[in-house]
Amino acid sequence: LHDALPIFKLKGEALGELKKLVRVIERLKLPDGSAARMVREIHSDGGGEFGSNAMKDWCDKSGITHTVTTPHTPQHNGRVERANRTIFEKARAMLIQGKVGPEFWALAVHAATYISNRTRLVEVEANMVPHRLKKQVSNPPSDAGSSSASVDSSSASPSPRVLVTPEEAWSGVQPSLKHVRTMFSDCWTHVHKANRTGQAGPAKLEPRGSTG
Repeated sequence: LHDALPIFKLKGEALGELKKLVRVIERLKLPDGSAARMVREIHSDGGGEFGSNAMKDWCDKSGITHTVTTPHTPQHNGRVERANRTIFEKARAMLIQGKVGPEFWALAVHAATYISNRTRLVEVEANMVPHRLKKQVSNPPSDAGSSSASVDSSSASPSPRVLVTPEEAWSGVQPSLKHVRTMFSDCWTHVHKANRTGQAGPAKLEPRGSTG
């Protein structure tokens, strides 16, 4: 899931957001400097937002094949279904933890997507993240029983694979979570000295921040 997970009110907005995402993917330069692969297939559950004539015309012009799952068979699109479930379970936990109402669901979904893209691990070809080529290469177990090995790029197998976060696979940068804070927890903002009224006593003794 991409960080810029679109949240929209009407299903009619879905096609426009899909076009934006495809443009981003096709213009993206991979970490190894090569151009990103072109989008050639889009798989959906056959929802009305992707069943319009506008969607069909755009796919035809773009050379994209649109495949659809069998009705009432979410198992055929398992990866997306599992991702959606994981994201919404995290968002639900944030809302309950923060003791806030469902009107903040979109904010919680954005936060859950952001964290998920920087914590879970996916397996990708090492050439997508060349700076990690010497780290934790996933290979079939050897006779010695080792499940992973560090290899030099000169002696690597034709297509070694590494475990990275989705964000690193996307941008080539190993993410940090040092700036992340618990959602809906109290935060403090600095009160400029010009806004300290002195009503609660000498201005020098007034709080330098306010909580909210």
